[in-house]
Amino acid sequence: MFLMKIKKRYLIIGVVVIIAAAGIVKVKMAGGNVKGLTVTTSPVEKEDIKETLSLKAPLEGTQSIEIASNLDYEIMKINVKEGDRVKKGQVLAVLDKESILDEIQTQKDNIQSQREQLSEKLDTSQKALDTAKISLKEKIKDKQHDYEKALNDLNEAQRKYNNIKALYENGAESKEDFLEAEKTLNDCKTTVDSYNVKDGKVVPEESELRDIDEAQTGVNVKGGKVYALDSDLTSIASAENDLKIKEKSLNDCEIKSTIDGTVTRVNTKVGRLADETDDDKPMFVIENIDHLQMNVNVSEYDIDKVKVGQKVEVKANVLKDDAVKGTVSRISPTGESKNTSTSERVIPVQIDVNHDDRLISGINATADILVAESKNALCVPLEALYEDENGNNFVFRVNDGNVTEKIPVKTGVENDLEAEVISDKLSAGDNIVLSPESDMPDGTQVMPSASGV
Repeated sequence: MFLMKIKKRYLIIGVVVIIAAAGIVKVKMAGGNVKGLTVTTSPVEKEDIKETLSLKAPLEGTQSIEIASNLDYEIMKINVKEGDRVKKGQVLAVLDKESILDEIQTQKDNIQSQREQLSEKLDTSQKALDTAKISLKEKIKDKQHDYEKALNDLNEAQRKYNNIKALYENGAESKEDFLEAEKTLNDCKTTVDSYNVKDGKVVPEESELRDIDEAQTGVNVKGGKVYALDSDLTSIASAENDLKIKEKSLNDCEIKSTIDGTVTRVNTKVGRLADETDDDKPMFVIENIDHLQMNVNVSEYDIDKVKVGQKVEVKANVLKDDAVKGTVSRISPTGESKNTSTSERVIPVQIDVNHDDRLISGINATADILVAESKNALCVPLEALYEDENGNNFVFRVNDGNVTEKIPVKTGVENDLEAEVISDKLSAGDNIVLSPESDMPDGTQVMPSASGV
């Protein structure tokens, strides 16, 4: 017994199948003799066949940019309207510059004032430092004079001490005079040792130098030079950075296009602030609509059929019965969820669409991707195919004696209605049975009725 397996792709022609199957009845002639099984047949056709994958998506520009502004300035002029073609760098709108010019001048004056104040502070501190150094130098000069006198006093005390000591040791001088001479010598030594001397010259004490540096408040002192504090330099740098931002804002008061294209949306008007637009949309949308594209989502079950470079026919209501050609230009390397109600994944695919003046960005279109085609192929209706339990495909041909012949076939390109069949036993014009019964054996006597009769 043969088993019939209905494929999913046949469901779209289910009504035709049911009607055809209902036409298969056993006809008995007078006297009860069976003349043959009435079947519906269709001829094998030789024709071109294409398999396409049909997907819907809106048409989009190949390049699109949203232009917005975060400036809180009034729009004084808008130079474009929707549909205008613009060039990269073209001024789309102009904002009020007067307020920002005032802010820039105020900031420049502030920076100049900070610089002048810092310069004055540094000059004052440097003069104070230089004066302190001169004073210290005079002080050291006086100390040098006192030191040299102390040395002379020490030498004289040493000479007297030596004389009195000799006399005291010989009993010619009293002990009191000796001790007095010794005390005077020690006092002179203490006086000489009190001076900070290097190579015979009196030099400033470290504390004196440190006191001079520390006396210069609000500045840094290094190597006898006065420098600005880091906080002063940071304050000026911050003000200069603010000035740069304001100057950039001045340039941004001219809203410019960043691409060549067509203005497809204007979401603002003269008198509004630049950062206030309809529903927080960008001020302008610029698209390159000379070259349109479609971004379609292909099911993970069909993506193996799609290749970059495949031909596409694009259809839309504005084209009436015409179609525009396109090409698969990109297949995303990753898939994404189709929706939350199914686990099926889809893969984004980009289609470049040939230019046609009738096409408009944003309208819905249908892309028929040509996934396979065969020229001058033998083709049969899908309902003529019979598949057994082993997955082998057959058709039942009706010969000149109205007897069925089971012909094995291989299938090639398929569309919604037909399939290419490959067999050296079939020829164009052969009649084949539509929707054969599962229990119809090879060699069955039939009474053919042409399809559609």
